[in-house]
Formats: sequence, structure tokens, C-alpha cells
Amino acid sequence: MLIIAVLAMLPATVFPQVFNSAGTLGPGRFVLGANPAVLSDGSPSDGLNLFLHGGVGLKPGVDLALKFGVGHTNYIGADLEWGLGRLLSLTTGLHNFGHFGLDASVNFSLPIRSDTYLYSGIDMDLIFASELRAPFWIPVGIELGLRRNISFVLEGEIGLNPEAYHIIDLGLNLYF
Repeated sequence: MLIIAVLAMLPATVFPQVFNSAGTLGPGRFVLGANPAVLSDGSPSDGLNLFLHGGVGLKPGVDLALKFGVGHTNYIGADLEWGLGRLLSLTTGLHNFGHFGLDASVNFSLPIRSDTYLYSGIDMDLIFASELRAPFWIPVGIELGLRRNISFVLEGEIGLNPEAYHIIDLGLNLYF
């Protein structure tokens, strides 16, 4: 039962994309995580990146996440995740990944068993480069509770338009 509670309070993302289920952290709860990711779009930012993140529950149904990435192109970002129920959330944020961008996603989770969730949704960025770009993705992931305060996440993001690259990432989250 405790694993269900932990999984239901997952934070907003680790990555410039979604990388989480639809739950939010409870007030005062913290998470730290590390996630290697492979980006594939044929550009110089292709390849392996490492993303580190931390999150905190601000109030019921709202959490804040900060994330940092190192690789071919460095990443820094922050977002707020807004719970729209136990299995649905909206995330809004901003980042710099070569260019400044605004982020938005809608996530939903499907419980498979007490410690495992499948999740998906729609993710979109507005990238303010020399011309405005709006990449869209469909994330598909699984969150697996390994222990009371540790979970494993595996996600693929399918780019839906020419501006969106494909992503495969995995990682561990530690909850406090």
C-alpha cells in the first residue's frame, strides 16, 4: 500500500520532456533522480545525455521540479505539475536546451498493479529560436516501484512532427 502512495505522489519531470506519471508529490515530500537519455534527430545534439533532477511538493496537487542535463547540449529547466485527479495531471514549465522554451504536457497513468504504472499523454514545447518552433511528442513509459522509496522509470518519446526528436530514457528516483 505504501508503494502505491509513493507512486501516486511522483514529481514532475526529469527531462525536457515528460518522464513521469500523472501523480504529484505531497506537501513537503522530496525526490532526487538521475536519468541517462538518448536523443535521436540527426542533429549535433544526438547522443547520450545525463539528466539530474529534484522536486518538492508545494501543496496538495502541486509540485515543483528543477532539472539539469549535461551532454552535447546542456539543459536547465523548471516546471510546476498540477494534479487534475489521481491519474491525470498538467505540467507547465520553461527550459533552456540550446534555446529558451516553454513546456506543457498532459499526463495520464494506468495502474497495472500496486507498484507499477503505465503512463502516456501529450507533450509540447514552444522553442524561441530564430523562428518559433513547436515540437510535439507522445511519451510512453512505465514506472516500477523497486522499494518503498525507490522507483525505476523507462520512457520512450515519439516525435510527432519534424521539430520533435525521438528519445529513450531510463532512471531511478529516490523519495524522501
